[in-house]
Amino acid sequence: MNALLIASRKTDEVAPAGVRRNPSARILVVDDVNYVRELIASFLIRFDFQVDTAADGVAGWEALQVQS
Repeated sequence: MNALLIASRKTDEVAPAGVRRNPSARILVVDDVNYVRELIASFLIRFDFQVDTAADGVAGWEALQVQS
């Protein structure tokens, strides 16, 4: 239902121009299509966001209630 995705990245990677890194920022990705949800989450993780995922709106709402 809800998973925290964590990925390590190389410390020598540089963010593209205009992209701000914020390791404390947390984002909830909600999508009913698994590969779309994973693609978006992996992109955000690459830029040091903490990412939670949910498969639908109900699961997303529940995740928000548990983790604000």
